[in-house]
Amino acid sequence: MGSERPREGSRYSRFPTPRISLLIGITELRRGWRKLRQQDVWLALVGLGLLGILLVLPLVYDITRDVGSALAAGEADAVAPAATVVAGFWLFTVVIAVVTGIGSDGEIDNAAGVLTVRPPKDVAGGLLVNAAVWFAPFVLPAFVVGGVGLSAGVGSPFPVIGAVVAGVTLLVTAALVGYPIGLAAKGAIRRSKRLSDLKPVLGAVVVVGYAWLVFSGELNRLLDTAGEAIEATPVGWLADLALVTTPGAEASIVRALAVLAIAAVIIPASALATARAGAFTWYTDDARSAEESEPADGTTAVERLDTLVGSLTRRDSTRGVAVMLLVRAYRAPLQLVFVALPLLLTLPIVESAVTTGTVPDYTIWLVVLYGAWAAGASFPLNVLGNQSATLPTLLLSRARGHEVVRGHVLAATLLLAPVTLLGAVGVGLIGNRSAPELLSIGAVAVATVVAGGIVASGLGALFPRFSSIDVTADRSASVPSKAAFSLFTLLVFLSVLATASVTDEIMRLLLSSLITDWAPFDITPGDLETLGQVLLPGLVALVPVAYVVAVRRVDSYRLD
Repeated sequence: MGSERPREGSRYSRFPTPRISLLIGITELRRGWRKLRQQDVWLALVGLGLLGILLVLPLVYDITRDVGSALAAGEADAVAPAATVVAGFWLFTVVIAVVTGIGSDGEIDNAAGVLTVRPPKDVAGGLLVNAAVWFAPFVLPAFVVGGVGLSAGVGSPFPVIGAVVAGVTLLVTAALVGYPIGLAAKGAIRRSKRLSDLKPVLGAVVVVGYAWLVFSGELNRLLDTAGEAIEATPVGWLADLALVTTPGAEASIVRALAVLAIAAVIIPASALATARAGAFTWYTDDARSAEESEPADGTTAVERLDTLVGSLTRRDSTRGVAVMLLVRAYRAPLQLVFVALPLLLTLPIVESAVTTGTVPDYTIWLVVLYGAWAAGASFPLNVLGNQSATLPTLLLSRARGHEVVRGHVLAATLLLAPVTLLGAVGVGLIGNRSAPELLSIGAVAVATVVAGGIVASGLGALFPRFSSIDVTADRSASVPSKAAFSLFTLLVFLSVLATASVTDEIMRLLLSSLITDWAPFDITPGDLETLGQVLLPGLVALVPVAYVVAVRRVDSYRLD
């Protein structure tokens, strides 16, 4: 009886139970790793992130080794920037922890069952442990390698000790500060109808803003400025903790001990804050009212869309497929997240256009390339897998294969053709292209969007993917198979390059110069034009072939 009482009492205490939270955290880590192995897209993204870190680590080693050599030579001011660098790193980790709390890592799978078995404080503590451990591979290697570099420069093994302790302290404190803030913000968004409605917009602003900071180089300056601002705070003392075991660094042992003491205070304070934020977030319903699921004007919007699509096709089945895809994309835009991601790479061009009023000559063809690729990747590249649970109904319906394929291509064209046309012509106007050139560019833009959708439907029908990937804890998205995606991307790339080589003299000159600089052979603009004239008819011939393949594949497809 006596042994049971503390466990019962812990259920009503303010703080998470360490043993239970640790067990939940370990369980979440196992489940997260198991899910990650099954989600090849996310596994690839994590792999790319880790690869980026591995590429940076040699630079970290070289810099810290030089700093260590300077310290060995008696130059104590060589570590002067350390406080700013560490403070900026801490701030960046806090921001990532906030985003983690707001995102899917702030959700509970099977929340009703979990919160019945354990109180929210223990679950929140477990999710906090899970988040901190996932951060470790992205934080600790820099400190370990930095410590090894200092050791190599100074000629002593002791710098590694301080660097590792400082890295662990930075990781723990940043996660403990940022995660409850993000979790509380998630609860605030859930409780506010306006914030709930603006969540996708705010998310897009954050993603675009971050990408712009990265590509423009402003992120480093921002972190330096923020690091200098908080350098004088206890966060800057993390540098003293990292360097306290390094000979010649003249780090303050008092500050090093003080930051450890502050971290010891942050741990229980953050545990309490995380527990409160978890209860605040999970014990509430979304602020959106039930009637929003079927808004009064929603039917009118769908009817208008149906009328618009109906004016472009006489087939009811084609119209129905196209409307279904567009409505589904509007209600679940996560399906198109992966199509929109490449737009982040255009931010440097946009910045240049805004600041200088000019754009590179190749920008028009980048717009055409993206339009054709996005038109195919949006819907047609998974013409069968997009149907998900409704595939049996579709196959049993009166819709024929050509109606299903045309519906997918029509939906993609309606969505991407206007954007591609306006983008290509707008870039042409900025580039002072002539009126005949603009007409040609506009026609090519629309044609490539339609052709891209048709070719994608053929590849998508040959290589369907029926499994989805988890985007958040309770939302998933259907993405094309790797085979279809790779082949389609290659074909679109070759088609746009061939078209540009045949129709645009400026592009022939640019491509010739680029290939000559990077390839072990020379190629003239005339050679490129000839090569384009050879490739283009074959690539154009793929369009009707892909259409026939897609139609026959849909008509003949049978479920096991």
